[in-house]
Amino acid sequence: MEDAILERIREMGGREESGKRMVSQLEAQISELVGQLGNESGFHQRALQRAQKAENKLETLQGQLTHLEGELVSGDVLRDNLNFEKQKVIT
Repeated sequence: MEDAILERIREMGGREESGKRMVSQLEAQISELVGQLGNESGFHQRALQRAQKAENKLETLQGQLTHLEGELVSGDVLRDNLNFEKQKVIT
């Protein structure tokens, strides 16, 4: 009877140690995953910042393009007017 009780106590102690090891391993995995998540979050944040900068640059370039297209049209109109005036003088 006493031997059975001692064996049962040993089994319970063994299970407790096994449980502690498992908890320790899981805590290590959680810690590693939290670190990875932090890295991924940083990568994502930097990618968002680069995308925002690219969008801002695109808006600036589109504004410049619109302005230059307007100047080009104005130049074309001026040239056409000068050619028309030239034709009037020649004829």
